[in-house]
Amino acid sequence: MAIRWTTLCLFVICTAIFAEAQTRVKPIDEGWQIENPSIRLTIQPDAGKLLVLDKRCGYLWKQPDETKIAIRNVQAVTEGVRFETDLPLDGGKKGVLQVVVRVPPKTAEIHITAEAMQPDALFSGMLFLAPLMLDTAQGALAIADYCNGHLYPLDLKPFPARWQALDRLDLPVVGVVDLEKGFGYALIVETPDDGVLECRHYRAGERELVAPQVGWWAQKGRFAYPRRIVYHFVAKGGYVAIAKAYRAYARERGLLVTLREKAKRKPNLHKLFGAADVWGVWGV
Repeated sequence: MAIRWTTLCLFVICTAIFAEAQTRVKPIDEGWQIENPSIRLTIQPDAGKLLVLDKRCGYLWKQPDETKIAIRNVQAVTEGVRFETDLPLDGGKKGVLQVVVRVPPKTAEIHITAEAMQPDALFSGMLFLAPLMLDTAQGALAIADYCNGHLYPLDLKPFPARWQALDRLDLPVVGVVDLEKGFGYALIVETPDDGVLECRHYRAGERELVAPQVGWWAQKGRFAYPRRIVYHFVAKGGYVAIAKAYRAYARERGLLVTLREKAKRKPNLHKLFGAADVWGVWGV
């Protein structure tokens, strides 16, 4: 009897945990909600906006008031939704860009894929979804734009990292973080080769604050292939948590190779340990 009772209790607990860790997708009056235990994404077609609530820290991430995109033909898919928006083509024409937004059940992440319905139509470039803003007193942008990277206050003017080609960054990731409370997000670009990052100021009440937005260049004059980004939200830990999140992301995808692992293949690398790293000066 005791064994049966224990088994039943374990079954109930496991069922509850499994149910809680699911992604729920539902239509609402405003549009659609995609939710897991950590975050809730709201898509508002009429307003042309996306909102993200981090339920762990209570912060609501919003897009700038002056931005709006077309959101049409929203349909539910596994762990998310699919919708259509405008794709600016050469010659003043418009094509259709299909956007798939997914929220995995067990991580505080949003996975976004954009694919042109006319991939071979003539295309030069575009800025993608409007950025998510951080409107707090201690907001900063973490970016590996040179050497070991920088933390730039979001209200800094002029902003040093205004426009960056993603293939020139040391890492295809940028972080937005509250330095006092530690919450924020990492914006990871999974297809950085034909991408750009624009960090411009937007109005936030009486202030102007920077927010990062991804854009796409053409490949041989075409949109050509699906473009992908990931938002990873952290509730605490600041830029260190963001760095660890990207390291875990890279490890999962086989992108992380440590110096120790490289030295196993090329023992001469041991000679570099502790050596001076002199670079960045012409003639050296």
